[in-house]
Amino acid sequence: MRVEFDGGTLLLREASEDVPYAEWDDRVEEYRAPAYRYRNVLEWADAWNDEDSPSAGQESAHQGTIQSATIAVEDTA
Repeated sequence: MRVEFDGGTLLLREASEDVPYAEWDDRVEEYRAPAYRYRNVLEWADAWNDEDSPSAGQESAHQGTIQSATIAVEDTA
């Protein structure tokens, strides 16, 4: 999944349909999420660390409320 900042939203390229807070955007045929959900999306993908910077393989703080899925994330946001 590639995360891009685009006009106040996160454009989630090649994302699966189970990404939390994401909605399908027919205009670009990709999922989008509100930009303020950036950390939530990266935590879901196990790509957020405790120093508030993206890093693959870290445990999610929201594992109990959002199903975690370790996936490859390219973060350009």
